[in-house]
Amino acid sequence: MNKDLKSELSEKISEVIEKLYGIKDFEALLQPTRDKKYGDLTTTVALQISKNVDQNPIKIAESIVSHLGELDNIEKVTVVAPGFLNFYLTEDNVKEILKRVDHDYGKLSIGDSKKIMVEYGQPNTHKMLTAGHLKSLVIGESVSRLFENAGYEVVRANYFGDIGMQTAKATWGAIQKGFSDEIVQKPLSERVKFLNDSYIFASAQYKDNENAKEEIKRINEIIYKGEKSKEYDVYKELRKWSIKHQNEIFKKFGVKYDREYPESEVFEDAIDYVKENCGEGKPLKYDDGAIIFEGEKHGLHNWVFLTVQGFPTYSGKDLALAHKKVEEYPDIDKYYIFTSVEQNSYFAAVIKVIEMINPDLKGNFIHKGFGWVLADGKKSSSRLGNSFTALDLIRETTEAVSEQIDKESDYTDGEIRDIIDKVSTGVIKFLILSHEFHKDFSFDLDSFTSFDGFTGAYVMYSYARINSIIDKAGFEIEKDIDLRDVLDTDIEIELIKKLGEFPLVLERAVNMISTHGVCRYLYDLAQLFNNFYGVCPVLGAESEDLMKARLLLLDRVGIVLRRGLDLLGIDLVERM
Repeated sequence: MNKDLKSELSEKISEVIEKLYGIKDFEALLQPTRDKKYGDLTTTVALQISKNVDQNPIKIAESIVSHLGELDNIEKVTVVAPGFLNFYLTEDNVKEILKRVDHDYGKLSIGDSKKIMVEYGQPNTHKMLTAGHLKSLVIGESVSRLFENAGYEVVRANYFGDIGMQTAKATWGAIQKGFSDEIVQKPLSERVKFLNDSYIFASAQYKDNENAKEEIKRINEIIYKGEKSKEYDVYKELRKWSIKHQNEIFKKFGVKYDREYPESEVFEDAIDYVKENCGEGKPLKYDDGAIIFEGEKHGLHNWVFLTVQGFPTYSGKDLALAHKKVEEYPDIDKYYIFTSVEQNSYFAAVIKVIEMINPDLKGNFIHKGFGWVLADGKKSSSRLGNSFTALDLIRETTEAVSEQIDKESDYTDGEIRDIIDKVSTGVIKFLILSHEFHKDFSFDLDSFTSFDGFTGAYVMYSYARINSIIDKAGFEIEKDIDLRDVLDTDIEIELIKKLGEFPLVLERAVNMISTHGVCRYLYDLAQLFNNFYGVCPVLGAESEDLMKARLLLLDRVGIVLRRGLDLLGIDLVERM
C-alpha cells in the first residue's frame, strides 16, 4: 500500500469528520485489512466517534463515504458492520506498487531526525548471560533499527551491573574453588564456566552458611571501596572475563553500543544526587536514617533510595543514571528503558521521581517491560543454577539447525558453517521478536528451528529461494516494463498488494514499539511467495514478457524480505 495514498485518505477522512461532526484534528488511522475480500485498507473511525456524536456507527460510516466523493486510485469503498470503512485499490494502483519498491522501500520520516536513547541488555558481570538477557539484546537492537528506519537518531546504551552482591559472591566462590594463575590461562569458555560455578556455589553458601555470608558481605564492601587486596584483584580479573564473554555474545547478535554505563561509574554520583534531592519540598524523604520515596502518596510503592548504611540502592543508582544521561545527551527527546516486566512498578516509581525533580522531563523517560523466556514452562534463576544460559540456547539451536542443513551440497565447509551460524542466530531472534514483548513464552526447540511454519528459518529460506530462481534466470531484472497485460492472476495481485502493506506495517511497529507484527508480515509474505511459485511458472512462463514480469515481482518480494529481516537484526543468507 502506498504510504502517500494512505496519508491522503487519512487527511480526507479527517476533513469530512470535521465538516460533518465538528471534530477537529482527528487522526483517521488506516490499516491493511486482514482478509482481502474486505478490501485493502480499513478504518474504524465511525466506531471511534460514535459515542461522541451519539449516532449509530453504520450511519456515521455511510455519511463519511457519501461525502468522500470519488477518490483517485480507489475502486470502491464499502461499509461493513459494526462500522468499518473498507477501501479497495484499483488494479493500476496495485501494479504501481512494484515500481515503488526499491532498496529504501519502507523508509519513514516519523522521527523527523529527533534523537532518542534505547537502553537494553543490562547484564550483570560475574555470571553467565541467560536466555532472558538474549531477549533484551534482541528486542533492544531491533527496536533501535526500527526507530532509525523511521527517521530517528538512536543512541544505544547499556547499563551493566559490575558491583553488587553478585560480584562479591562470585569472587568469594572463585577463591574457595581455587582461583589460580593456571585457571587464568585457560580458554574463555572454561573460565566463564568456572566463574558461573563459583557464583552458584557461593549463592547456596550465602543462604545456608552464616560464616560464608559474613565473608561475602566483607568482600562486597571491599569491592565498593576499591580496596587493594587479593579479593579485589580476583574481582577485577573475573570482571574482565565477564565483559569479554558478554562482548562475544553482543558481537554474535549484532549489538554495538554507543554508550556503556558500568554501575561502578554511577555509584558515587548516586550517593550525592540522592542526598541533593532529599528534604523539604523535594521528592525524597529521610526515614529512620534511610532516604526513601513515599510512592504510596502517588499510587505507587514506597522505595528506598539510600540505605541506613549510606549505600545507594538500585533505585538510587537508576536515578543518578537518568541524571547522567540527561547531562551527557541533553538534546535527546525520549529515553527508552527495556527490562523485564518484573521491574514495571519499580520503574514507575523511579520515573515519577525523575519527573518530580525536573518537570521538563515529564513523559521523556519510558520503561518497557518484557516477559520471561521459559524453559520447560518454568522461570529460571542463575543463582540457583537452573538458568537456561545464552550459550545453552545458542548451542542447542545450532545443533538443531545443523541437522537440517544439507552438507552434501557444493558449498565449502566454511560456507556451510556460515549458513548454520546465521540461521541459528536468526531463528532465535525471530522466536523472540515474534511474541508480544510483555508476554512470557515457552519455546520448543524442534518447532522454532523448523524450516516449515511460522519460523525465522522459513522466512530466511524463502529469501534464499528467490535469489536462486533469479540467479537461474541469468539476466538483469528489468524495472521499467509494461505491466498492463501481465500479473493478472489472483495470487499475483494478492502478492503485490502484500508488498504494498510493508510501509504501514513498519509505521505501526514504531508507533506500538513492537516487532511481532513485522514477523507475522514477513511470514505471510514468504508464504504468499511460495504459494505463488507453486502455481505460477516463472522461468517456464508462457511468454518472455510474463517471465520478466514475474522475475520483477520476485525481485521485489526479495527486497522486502531482505529489508524486513535486516530491521529485525537478522543476518541474510543469500543462498541455502
